[in-house]
Amino acid sequence: MIEVAIFVLFHPQALTVKPVPGRVLLVNGTPLAGDQAVGVRREGRQVDWFSQRQTHTGAAVRFGGEMLVSVPGKIERRYRGELTVTAPGEELRAVLRADLEDAVAAVTEAESAPGAGLEARKAQAVIARSWLLANRRRHGAYDYCDTTHCQVWKEARPSAAAVATRGVVVTYQGRVFAPAYSGSCGGRTKTAAEVGWRPEPYPYFAVDCEVCRREEPGWERTLPELPERVGEEASRLRLGRKFGWDTLPSNDYTLTGNVARGRGRGHGVGFCQRGAAGRPEPFAEILRRYLPNTRIEQAVGLP
Repeated sequence: MIEVAIFVLFHPQALTVKPVPGRVLLVNGTPLAGDQAVGVRREGRQVDWFSQRQTHTGAAVRFGGEMLVSVPGKIERRYRGELTVTAPGEELRAVLRADLEDAVAAVTEAESAPGAGLEARKAQAVIARSWLLANRRRHGAYDYCDTTHCQVWKEARPSAAAVATRGVVVTYQGRVFAPAYSGSCGGRTKTAAEVGWRPEPYPYFAVDCEVCRREEPGWERTLPELPERVGEEASRLRLGRKFGWDTLPSNDYTLTGNVARGRGRGHGVGFCQRGAAGRPEPFAEILRRYLPNTRIEQAVGLP
């Protein structure tokens, strides 16, 4: 089981939880009659929840089963597991405790490149599973968030790729690690050192990517501010936080004055999603291409 905080980007002050049609929703262990919704809102450091014309207040409210959770007027998603809602600060915190393989399926279908075939999505599933196992308690109070800070998690969805690779992970020197991946490398992946990362626990390697070299279009941006170091991921992210995430799309670029010209999307390290989507090989070969010197094996018994 893993724990992921949902709707983090929405900073919710209120939530609505209701059962998936035909399912039973548990509220603090008690089945909710019918298909009624439960409203939850923040009251200081406590939460109010109300249904069937009754209001309750406490430090937390817990839901179980298959449920539809929404931030009223903004978004609704379907989840399966145990959802605990608290108010530790200025907003509600909704943490879903879910099965690992449900999480792998959700991440795989959310993160895979558009149009990716089954083998590329299998590779993404192995990446997702490895990342989730190697990064537990990333946020201290819970394991992960549902944003790009961790891995994008939209909702539980069926995934043939996750089922076909159940339990399979990427290892380096006998240990599961959290492989980096990006949307497009632009034609050549980066080493960890090239983007200013420590080469641990895996150094990454520069790998030629014929798919991106052939198919990825170039981009040009006039920068409102120069990066501190060309090609460094921390500098790219700093500009993104300040001026918008499309300010400097990747780390593969040249700079002439304040005009950047480049290719690719993202940091460019490790597994290339666009490249993988255009390759015909089985998933294990795709992974070994972008993550040289690693092994593909079952997670059982591995550190």
